[in-house]
This record gives sequence, C-alpha cells and structure tokens, in this order.
Amino acid sequence: EVLSQLSVLRRVIPWALLAFMAAAAIATLSWFRAQRSRLAAQQLQREKDELALRRRVEYLTGHSNDIILMSHTNGRICEANDRAIEAYGYSREELLQRRFPDLFSAAGRRVFFADLKEVLARGSVRRDAEHRRKDGSHFPVEVSARATDVDGERQWQVIIRDLTERKRDE
Repeated sequence: EVLSQLSVLRRVIPWALLAFMAAAAIATLSWFRAQRSRLAAQQLQREKDELALRRRVEYLTGHSNDIILMSHTNGRICEANDRAIEAYGYSREELLQRRFPDLFSAAGRRVFFADLKEVLARGSVRRDAEHRRKDGSHFPVEVSARATDVDGERQWQVIIRDLTERKRDE
C-alpha cells in the first residue's frame, strides 16, 4: 500500500507543482499589470498637474498688468508676456531678438549697467527708470530685477511696472 501511495504521489506531485507554478506566474503577472497600471495612473496625474500649473503660470503672466521679461545674463530677452509686447510695440519675435538694455532710454542704459552689478552682488534690485518703445517714445517705469536659475542657467527675471498714469496723476 505504501508503494501505491508513492506511485500516486509521483504522478500527482509534478501536476501539483505545475499548477502551483502556473498560479504563481498568474499572480506575478497580475501584480506586474497592477504596478504598471498604477505607475501609468501616477504619470497621467503628474502630466495633468504639470499642465494645470503651466496654464496657471501662463494666465498669471499673460494677464498681468505688469511687463514680465526673462533674459539671459548677456541681456538677450528669452521670454516676454503679452503686456510687454503691447507696451513696447514690438512683435514677440522682434522683442525676443532684443537685448534688455535696448529697452532703456540712453540715460536709463547707464543706470542699468550699475544696477546689473547690484543684482550680481545682492541678487535683486528695484529702480525707477525710463524705457523706450519701438516708435522711440519714452515712458517711466519701475524695474524689479532678480537673478534666478532656470534649468541650470543663470537668468534675469524682470518685472516692469509702467508708471505713465501714476506720473500723470501726480
């Protein structure tokens, strides 16, 4: 009788092992699918969050009453909001071909280079200045500039408030 039980076990054990391995493989596959699905859902949520953030930033800068510019440390403008285009009279393409000092009046340009040294030393500066539009007309502004790092590159964030109405009211 022991021999017959051993004979049965010899036939059943391989099938039991095969069934166990199949179940383990199915469980592992299900786990991998669940992980992949979870990671895909997380990636989708990150992309949605990044898009929402990008839209909020675009709204903030695009609908700002202030001029917002980003420039490389060599002064070349690399980003401008809609208010900048409206205030200076340049197209976006023309403005992105300009250097920040090109927007100052001749007197303001001298102050700009002194301010640049202060930004390098302190990290930021705020000054009144006079800027020049594409048509050559001048207008008073308050310039707030800050050094910042964007993707490992040093840049200037510049927020400019047009003081024309305030000066006229004074």
